[in-house]
Amino acid sequence: TTKFLSDTGELSWDKTAGIVTVNGARARAVVGFSNNQSISLGGPGIDCSLASGPCVTFAPGKTQTGHSTIHLQLTEGDSFTTGLGRALFSATGTVRNTDMQWNATRTSATWGRAPTRIEVIAANVTLPRAATEVAVYALDGRGQRIAKVPVTGTNAATFAIGGSVPTLWYEVVLGAAAPKGEGNKLLDACGAYCASVTASLPTCYAGSNDCLEDCATWTGDT
Repeated sequence: TTKFLSDTGELSWDKTAGIVTVNGARARAVVGFSNNQSISLGGPGIDCSLASGPCVTFAPGKTQTGHSTIHLQLTEGDSFTTGLGRALFSATGTVRNTDMQWNATRTSATWGRAPTRIEVIAANVTLPRAATEVAVYALDGRGQRIAKVPVTGTNAATFAIGGSVPTLWYEVVLGAAAPKGEGNKLLDACGAYCASVTASLPTCYAGSNDCLEDCATWTGDT
């Protein structure tokens, strides 16, 4: 066989297709050569070709090498389908250092130099709940919201990544008013503090980003 499945059914590897999937109750992921494919994952024991309901669908576009890594992980809540919750979504294509070069047989490489360059990919993501119950935000490297991503659909919510906001990370809020986690409360507190400091003491901090870095260090959120 060229397909391998873990004992719990949550991890699979299709050797021929070159695709690994994670299909857990609180995590769904597709890793491999999934260019222009649509892959639905419904959790342990759910066959999405036969059932609709809890299935999450990833539809990556074309990447530089045909390979991508797409991951959706609940950080709060227990279900992608019902109740309140929050998830972290990430998507990447090729990852390599600047000027990195493989040899002809791709058995060794000159590792290049900083910075590491990561391909931002295009993809559509569909979640098993109404669009009115889903909010998606593009995040920067500190986990700060930088833009709201449109969500469409009626019985299923769909959003697209890889457009005008070049990022690897997204916050997905599930439910009408998902409660903020401790990380969000910390960012809000630091944001309010730094807005005040940069306005009243401009000689200490030229911009709020420098202050946010220090605030995270002071509070132990490093």
